[in-house]
Amino acid sequence: VAERYVVTDELGRGANGVVYKADDVVLGREVALKELPVNLSGNEFAAPRFRQEARALARLNHPNIVQVYDFIEHNGRMWMVIELVNGGTLASYLEQQGRLTVQNSCRIGATIAEAVAFAHKHGVVHRDLKPLNVLLDDEKTPKVTDFGLAKLAEGGVDTVEGTVMGSPHYMSPEQAEGRFIGNSTDIYSLGVILYQMLTGRIPFEGQISSVLAQHIRKKPRRLRDVAPDNNIPPKLEKLVLLMLAKSADERPNEMREIAAGLARLSRTNARV
Repeated sequence: VAERYVVTDELGRGANGVVYKADDVVLGREVALKELPVNLSGNEFAAPRFRQEARALARLNHPNIVQVYDFIEHNGRMWMVIELVNGGTLASYLEQQGRLTVQNSCRIGATIAEAVAFAHKHGVVHRDLKPLNVLLDDEKTPKVTDFGLAKLAEGGVDTVEGTVMGSPHYMSPEQAEGRFIGNSTDIYSLGVILYQMLTGRIPFEGQISSVLAQHIRKKPRRLRDVAPDNNIPPKLEKLVLLMLAKSADERPNEMREIAAGLARLSRTNARV
């Protein structure tokens, strides 16, 4: 690709992209190469979103956000060259572990919150936070990735009001209803991730239509009722349930406040 990147392996594929491992022969390093599927390169929605993802990543220079190195368009094909992270996804880690300790959940949650707070500060709302979009390095330190649905404060691709975008099990009530989406939608999605890390379960299960309805109307079960043997502190449960409030106005105001709170809880539980 571009007489510079040699593909060595396929790492994964989805509806909106194929990710390869590749060698950068100029700088002598391994990278990840994300390609927009050829059948979508002329799509009036997919192609602008792919470019927007690259622009979003380019403005977010943070150690816990996957970095973009290059963007290539050639003969109707598009590639994004991004940082290679070797430790798998948070989704696969949770699948292996079932659930995480309070300390580990708080540590990972705080790091994700710090990264997303940085994105918010720079006018980027992720809109698709979920364990599959959190990569882990060899030390299990998270790096947020896949800004394909990101909303940019200016100069971005607009979303038509009433359009439902995101991943149903991690979607905020306002996303499920196709309403205006701001920073608080990422707070809700991180609340779902924390709930899952601490209990081994997502708050709402079932068919997609049922899950969306539950996000809009149903209160989640208390974490200590779902996982009574995980010694979840009341302060942590209260924080997670506040993040999962149906109204965006009732959730914590800032992701950085959540990061600080989770970091404190992680330190407290490390001493227990």
